[in-house]
Amino acid sequence: MHFTFLTISSSNEDLELTYKSIEKWIIKGSQWVIISTINIPDRYRKSSCKCIIGKDSGLYNALNIGISNIETDFFMIIHSGDQLYAEFNLQTELNNMKVCELDLTLGSSLIGKRRHSSKYWKKWMFKFYVQPPHLPIVYRRSFVKDIRFREDLKVVSDFFMLRTLFRKNPNYTIANKQRVIMKTGGLTSSGLSSILMVTRDLAKGSKSINPYLLLPIRLILKLL
Repeated sequence: MHFTFLTISSSNEDLELTYKSIEKWIIKGSQWVIISTINIPDRYRKSSCKCIIGKDSGLYNALNIGISNIETDFFMIIHSGDQLYAEFNLQTELNNMKVCELDLTLGSSLIGKRRHSSKYWKKWMFKFYVQPPHLPIVYRRSFVKDIRFREDLKVVSDFFMLRTLFRKNPNYTIANKQRVIMKTGGLTSSGLSSILMVTRDLAKGSKSINPYLLLPIRLILKLL
């Protein structure tokens, strides 16, 4: 199928939830690259699974290691505990990417009862530090090439990676389809503390406009 699911894991219980949601695509030929800080159960160590066990050097370091170990034409990131939406048809998405020669396709994710949609997202929103939902994205590996996540940031390295990718003017589409159901309880799930944490990290990574000055506009755009 020329496709890889990339999963970062520190819990075998969470890993089982993710596995159940992608199992049918693994059976059909997709690969599964797992980067973990703990030993993986033997039943995951199939020919279609590549398990890499290492020390905990942070999420973005693990993602960079994972991307470097992907050998298929296309991939998406699905973290341990997150689940692929049951109605998501991977084969249809890949056929569309091949026919239309797409570099990226954007989708939607669900966190709790809130849907994070790409429907109204536009490329110019990067200027206001607003990105599309990053987990439901399907990537063409040859387009990503050597672009990697910044490991000096805590929670927003995905923003700077996506901004770099979009500066390459990718051929992309917004499918506006539900792809991933994310587990709740993450560092940036919701609330004022989450907003401030993200803004502080954006300020650390930015060399131009101070994100704090754009906070009201960011909040409005994120509600679209």
